[in-house]
Amino acid sequence: VHLHGFSYKSAFLTALSKIFRKKVIIKMTSVGHDDPFSMKKRGFLLNYFFSRADYYVGVSPIFEKLYRQSQLPSNRFKLIPNGVDTNWFHPVLSSEKTMLRNQLGLPEKMKLILFVGHFSHEKSPFHLLDSWIKNVAKTYLDTGIVFIGSTNPNHYEVDTQLVNEIKKMADYYFNEKIFFIERTYEIEKYYQAADIFAMPSSREGMPNALLEAMACSPPVIVSRLEGITDWIISDGKNGLLFDPSVWDELGRAINRILNDNVLAEALGKEARMTVVDKFSIDRVSAEYLKLYHRLIPSA
Repeated sequence: VHLHGFSYKSAFLTALSKIFRKKVIIKMTSVGHDDPFSMKKRGFLLNYFFSRADYYVGVSPIFEKLYRQSQLPSNRFKLIPNGVDTNWFHPVLSSEKTMLRNQLGLPEKMKLILFVGHFSHEKSPFHLLDSWIKNVAKTYLDTGIVFIGSTNPNHYEVDTQLVNEIKKMADYYFNEKIFFIERTYEIEKYYQAADIFAMPSSREGMPNALLEAMACSPPVIVSRLEGITDWIISDGKNGLLFDPSVWDELGRAINRILNDNVLAEALGKEARMTVVDKFSIDRVSAEYLKLYHRLIPSA
């Protein structure tokens, strides 16, 4: 039984698995939520069943660091990142990019910055919009932002007040330079159509959106999160990192890419190579297969 994250439902499944003598793997997905120290804070019951797993998978080095500091058995951890289908997520030619923008209803010539994530404080869409307005919009008039993510107040990760603030700030630019996409089943087309991908999050585990974007080759700008994004991104080589406590750095990073086409192209190409070399779905699935055979040699 392979669990992704850990909740009360996961605890119930772990209990059933133990009754029926099934092996349990827990994939820890988000620091501050399902790492060993966060689980202790979530109460005795959840932590008890969390501690009963046969193996733990961390998706980035910060999980390994936290796991080694915990009292869980040292021989039950494996670092396996998230993976991307690099055949599905891939770059396109400039002519295809224009066709995609027409198909998606986006401006052909505008330099578009893409954000993918829920409208929550941890994903920081407000800071991206604020940085663009203060540091970019007046200098680069042909730029805009595409926000992809749920604004539904009934979603547990969506902050309704934050949504209202962002939409108020964006009202002047709405559907001309700022675009909101509530949901899409063709996310790869937006990555391929974007000029920059920005991920200003304050908390992540192993961001799939970042890896998917990198596979499609727009230059990426990412908040520096220890043991997570700084493991994926080498600043200035395959993307740009900024200090999430200094939001003006985000605006400066956007301006740097807009002002240097050679840099933008080089960052995008190197980002694609990084994903192909380290985070392809084939490589990741092979690591999981090894882990399954280790737990059940006869399988």
